[in-house]
Amino acid sequence: MTLKLEDAQVACGLNPSHLISTTPSGPLLHEAAFAAWLFLQERAGSEGFALKIESGWRSFDKQLSIWNRKACGELPLLDPTGKKIDALQLNPTERMWAILHWSALPGTSRHHFGSDLDVSDAKAIPPGYEVQLTPQEVAPNGIFGHLHSWLDQVIAEGNSFGFFRPFVTGKGSIQPERWHLSHAPTARTIERKFDPQILRALLCEHKIELLDEIFKHWNVILAQYCFAYYQDPPSTGIIDV
Repeated sequence: MTLKLEDAQVACGLNPSHLISTTPSGPLLHEAAFAAWLFLQERAGSEGFALKIESGWRSFDKQLSIWNRKACGELPLLDPTGKKIDALQLNPTERMWAILHWSALPGTSRHHFGSDLDVSDAKAIPPGYEVQLTPQEVAPNGIFGHLHSWLDQVIAEGNSFGFFRPFVTGKGSIQPERWHLSHAPTARTIERKFDPQILRALLCEHKIELLDEIFKHWNVILAQYCFAYYQDPPSTGIIDV
C-alpha cells in the first residue's frame, strides 16, 4: 500500500491535526493517548505520585531546532552517561553520533506521534528546581527514582494502560530513557505511516546541520536509531526523542 503524503507528515511531526491539548496551554497528545494518560495519572495519584508531562508532542521544526543547536554547541551535548561534552571538540561524524545518543533525527522522534511523553513526579520536585530529564534524576537514588520503580512494576504487570518504555538497554542504539513513555496502541498506528523517502526529502528541504554525515550513515541511522523501534510491543506493554 502506498502511503499518502499527509500520513507520512503526521509521523514526521509536520501535521498536528490529530492532536488535542491536554490543558488550555499544556502539551499536545493524541486523544487516545491522553485518555490512557488520565487513567495512569489517577492510578499514580492513588500511590502518592503526581504524574506530570514534561514534554508531549513535538513538531518537526522543534526537533530540527534542538538538533541544530546541539550541533553548533548552543545546547548541551551529553555522553552516554549524561555528562556534558564539548560538541565543537568533536569532528562532524563524532558530533552526529553524540547527538543521536539522546536526540532523535528530526522527522524520526517518537514525540512527533502524539503518543509519547516525558514524565516526572511533581511532588518530588524541590522548590526552584528545573527538571533536566537525565539518568541521574531517574536513578534509584534520584529525585524520580521512586516513581520509576513504581512504573517498572505496573508496566511489567501489564497494568500501565498501554504505556511502555521504548528506549531500553539492548534495543537499538539510543540511550535508555526511563522518563520517556509511549502509548503502544497509538504509536503502532502512527509509526506505520513513516516513510524514509519522504523524510529524506524533508531533510533536503530544511537547513539541518551535519546533513552530509546523516546521508553518509543513512542506513545505520534508520536501523539503529529509527526502525529498531518500529515494531510491535511485548505483551506487557509496548521510536526522542
